[in-house]
Amino acid sequence: MRRAWIAKRSGGGQRPLGIPTVKDRVVQSAVYLVLMPIYEADFHDQSHGFRPKRRAQQAMEANRESVRMGRVEVLDADLSKFFDTIPHRQLMQKVVRRVSDGAILALIKAWLRAPIVGEDREGRRKVTPNRQGTPQGGVISPLLANIYLNPLDHQINESSRGRHRLIRYADGFVVLSPAGQGAPIRQEIESWLAGRGLTLNALKTRTVNVTQEAIRLLEFTVKVRRSQSGRSYPHVEASGESCRSLRGKVSRILNHHTQWRAIGEVVREVNAVMRGWSGYFHYGNSAGVMSRQRLLDLQPAAPLAVAQARQPRRPPQTLPQRATRNPLRTLDPDAPCGVDRCMKAQGQSDEWNSESRVRENRLHGLMRGRKRKRQRQQRACPRNRFSPTL
Repeated sequence: MRRAWIAKRSGGGQRPLGIPTVKDRVVQSAVYLVLMPIYEADFHDQSHGFRPKRRAQQAMEANRESVRMGRVEVLDADLSKFFDTIPHRQLMQKVVRRVSDGAILALIKAWLRAPIVGEDREGRRKVTPNRQGTPQGGVISPLLANIYLNPLDHQINESSRGRHRLIRYADGFVVLSPAGQGAPIRQEIESWLAGRGLTLNALKTRTVNVTQEAIRLLEFTVKVRRSQSGRSYPHVEASGESCRSLRGKVSRILNHHTQWRAIGEVVREVNAVMRGWSGYFHYGNSAGVMSRQRLLDLQPAAPLAVAQARQPRRPPQTLPQRATRNPLRTLDPDAPCGVDRCMKAQGQSDEWNSESRVRENRLHGLMRGRKRKRQRQQRACPRNRFSPTL
């Protein structure tokens, strides 16, 4: 198994990623299709990560329902290096409770104990044994993670008689409790994890009262607010970090380094990014965020749309061009002082692709600057300043 390191989205540091071989990934997919229906019958309803016909919006709906029922104290828990610290023996003990086929068990054990191939600081190949953890990047790893944490889901949700609710998505979960009753349940969770070789991330785990402070779950922000009629309700919308991430992606597509690209290509790429973002965050109280994002994201794209609408109506030869040293074009000596009309050099084609030039003019606001430049040239430049270079 090859080891690669990727940057974490939240906070600094890097995350280890295990990349199995192509053959192992194919076999893992086949084993996953066989084992998933078996364990799907045992998984708790409040587990939503990496399961068929489950998605993040269902987990957020369970959070909203719990807040409506008065569970306003939220324990936002995150496991520290969960995929890298799962004990192999305890994991296999949970797997054999439902699987008795020796060949399948041998495959799973071989995948867990596959040696890790990486590089040292000097760039030389290094092979290390794998004594614990399941590779984060393997096809079957999410299923094994759900198998290992499934007893925790049942214990917290069923033993508390409805006072507490644990909602889990992969290795992150929240426990919603009535106000002032969250401390005992945290101690119970820490004790359960300690007996199975796991720990909570002290930097990311915290307890929040959503009536006083907003909490971020699955890139959403949850907080209790009051409506215009005075009734309290759980307000769910896209987090500020996710909104900034979208604006950053749109800005990178529409920056000045992409002015050479065709308008249609840029529009399709921007639409794909915004369609994917809105498809995920179009949930809960998203109307206000969607309106603000539409205004902020379409501000740099508005000149692009104007250029796209006006481009077919303007003949290419009427586009004003600035003075240039391009040998394919010369300046018209009979033009008024400071007016730089481009002429095609003899022997060159009359076709002029104005799409990217119009986008440059409209998108980056160069028309206004060129107008001021021509005015300065008319006031200060002599007649023979722009002499033709034939």
